[in-house]
Amino acid sequence: MGSICGVLNFDRKKRVDDGVIKRMSSVMKYRGTDHEGIYINDNLGLGVNCLYLSDSVQQPVYNEDNSICVVVDGEIWNYVDIRELMVKKGHSVLTNSSAEIIAHLYEEFGEDCMGKLEGTFAFALWDNKQKKLLLGRDHAGQKPLYYLLDDKRIVFGSELKSILECDEITPEVSMEALDVFLTYSYIPSHYCILKGVKKLEPGHFLACSNGKTVVSEYWDFRYGSPESSESYCAEHLYELIKRSVQTRLERVRNVPFGAFLSGGTDSSTIVGMLSTMLDRPLKTFVVGFKEEEFSEFPHARIVAEHFGTEHHEVEVTTEMALSMLPDFVWHYDEPFADASAIPTYYGSKATREHVKAVFTGDAPDQLLGGSGHHLKEQIRRKRLPIPNFLRTTVLAAITQNFPLDIVDKSKLDRIKRLIKMESYPLEKEFGIRGAYFTEDVKHELYINDLRKSQEMVCALGVCEGFFKKTTAMDALDKILYTDVKMFLMDNLMIKVDRASMAVGLETIKPFLDKELMDFVGRIPSQFKIKGTTGRNTKYILKKAISNLVPMDVIEKKKQGFEPPLVGWLRGELKGFAQEILFDSKTRQRGYFNFNYIDQMWREHQKKEADHTMRIWEMLVFEMWYRYFIEGEKKFLNR
Repeated sequence: MGSICGVLNFDRKKRVDDGVIKRMSSVMKYRGTDHEGIYINDNLGLGVNCLYLSDSVQQPVYNEDNSICVVVDGEIWNYVDIRELMVKKGHSVLTNSSAEIIAHLYEEFGEDCMGKLEGTFAFALWDNKQKKLLLGRDHAGQKPLYYLLDDKRIVFGSELKSILECDEITPEVSMEALDVFLTYSYIPSHYCILKGVKKLEPGHFLACSNGKTVVSEYWDFRYGSPESSESYCAEHLYELIKRSVQTRLERVRNVPFGAFLSGGTDSSTIVGMLSTMLDRPLKTFVVGFKEEEFSEFPHARIVAEHFGTEHHEVEVTTEMALSMLPDFVWHYDEPFADASAIPTYYGSKATREHVKAVFTGDAPDQLLGGSGHHLKEQIRRKRLPIPNFLRTTVLAAITQNFPLDIVDKSKLDRIKRLIKMESYPLEKEFGIRGAYFTEDVKHELYINDLRKSQEMVCALGVCEGFFKKTTAMDALDKILYTDVKMFLMDNLMIKVDRASMAVGLETIKPFLDKELMDFVGRIPSQFKIKGTTGRNTKYILKKAISNLVPMDVIEKKKQGFEPPLVGWLRGELKGFAQEILFDSKTRQRGYFNFNYIDQMWREHQKKEADHTMRIWEMLVFEMWYRYFIEGEKKFLNR
């Protein structure tokens, strides 16, 4: 666990400066404070920061003849099985290091090693015999990895700021990525906010040899032949979750660990299973706010008492949230407007005082249909079974001149919006429902190069692309696949990684086990959402854990994990936001029509409309720009 970085110059005579690697690594030191390692081999340089969990082996790590070198951020959960296989094949496995097992596995299988790994990881491997660099990222995107490729070199790092420490790199904003950010509030892995920089996508690896670079996919979340038995699905799902928890527990048993507990179905499942596997009380942690409607404290207490955990509560105040904004911008590298990252950070910070690793209940909402918008889509499509050709012809003609804005200012606006949304095919309609700025609104907001970018590339194409790629045939499964590939992998995983690793806390996510995800792809959609109420979301999971988790926990209304941002922007955060957004420096960027921003601000403050997320996105981008583009370190107290 920790961070990795590196440089490969295509000119073999151009040696990598170890000072550059040290800078790239040092800027991410907080991700792994137990050990820092560097490897220089002429035109190749690697750096690593380690957070020891299952082992205390110093990286880089090598194979038997030192011809293969590996640095890894993460953990290989199927280490035991791979070790047994490697020993049978004659390899000398000297440690219990995840990095070493990757070296041997590659030595045996080459690039095909990727499909045999079960873990949370981003790694770099140097094959000195073939002069080949291999970068790999886990199937679910639990660990990040950025890279910059030009005609002279490839530069990579766990975080974007690491790449910026390399020589001869001038950060420049990608208009396409900015447009996508303002659409979704985060930047999917197809894009990066800086021109020329890319992300290695989840389930992919990059191979670079002799100046030629190829990126390949080795895993995807696929939907196969559905299982027919509801009882089998529930029983097997339970066994896979249990096995996943047990496997991960065995790898971290020797370090202090605990679990996040919100009091919801997902985290309660993990806490319940862990409690049955331990001979001592499990440490559990919950984050909440003084505002009762936003707090998870009461629900978490019920579960903690039921399982007899050593329970800790972390209250986040408005003052804490405001003071964290500079660090928020710094740690997330790219503009990132999911405000729940703030309580996630404070929860991680308080948890790190007690443990080094924490289990989480992330992923079932996206895998098994647990969100409100999944239920709404199911209900709407069943009650309004309008054929696509009618949507795209008759309804499209009727609503052609209806402006589309997700923020309703009157009942008439709402009616027009709902009718217009019915004119779209599912893939476009679902993308719009997840957008904060629609194309119509962006046309009013954007100017200059940003306007040109919007006219050339539609941000909704990201969502539509996943609908086309999935092997799912069912409408709900297509939605879930898109949510997994976008929101889960590119929002939730980034949020949790940055918030936890900022304080050196490792998160463990049993629901993202590869075998478990493969099985979920065979569970029929009617077992995921059964009925038309919130109690029927994630139906098969709730049935699977009905003998483990108290029924009142399973049946309670779902509560989101969001801070009271709407109130902050009309109260404690108002002055700061106004100062930043309407500063002369902000106005001179040349990206936005500030008459439109003025209008949004006034409507929000007068409570004529709720522009919370739009204002928050604009604020986050401006803070990010001042640090990462202008280098205004004083602004961020750094």
